[in-house]
Amino acid sequence: EDATLGNLYTPEAYALVKFHGFRSLFSRFEATSSDTDDSLQIETISDAASRAALFLEALSANHVGMALASEKDGLNVHLYGAALSFSGKTTFLPVCESQSETELARALGLFAADCHALWLPDLKQALSVFAPVWEKEELIQVGDALLPAGQNPTTLQDLHLAAYLLNPLNPEYTCDEIAAAYLNKTIPGWTDLAGKTPMADLPADKLS
Repeated sequence: EDATLGNLYTPEAYALVKFHGFRSLFSRFEATSSDTDDSLQIETISDAASRAALFLEALSANHVGMALASEKDGLNVHLYGAALSFSGKTTFLPVCESQSETELARALGLFAADCHALWLPDLKQALSVFAPVWEKEELIQVGDALLPAGQNPTTLQDLHLAAYLLNPLNPEYTCDEIAAAYLNKTIPGWTDLAGKTPMADLPADKLS
């Protein structure tokens, strides 16, 4: 009887699995759903007026996080949406009828040029979207091909690079790994939500 195995998926076991980052086992624990509820409150906004108000509100925030839903297709980058996070709330802005891919890229690029401090999971990826907007709007400063004129170089912050500097030994620096390590929060990773499905084939609720 002492050697009989009971329920292995206890809260104590879940805490150990979470601590060591065994994310493939999370779905076996009932605790996962309650543990991630506070991390997944994301509002989706599609109408133009609400989006304009959101950008205006975000400009007054001290720090803003932005994640782009974009994919490279050869030399081109396709934008499918973007998430803005500030003041304890997160909002997803998908490409939609009220704002095309080009219009959303322009809005994000202009916002990035004016934002006080913008944190991005992947600065290189974001620049592939921002830079053409800055160039077209003549915001690129002569001699500086990466930052809009007048911007402080520290305004755009690379979250992945910051996480690497804190711990260079990690095998990867995805948003879900960073959240688990520094916020003690469990959020689903991209492969957990979409697998290998291209972004172009995903509905807006999966992108958010």
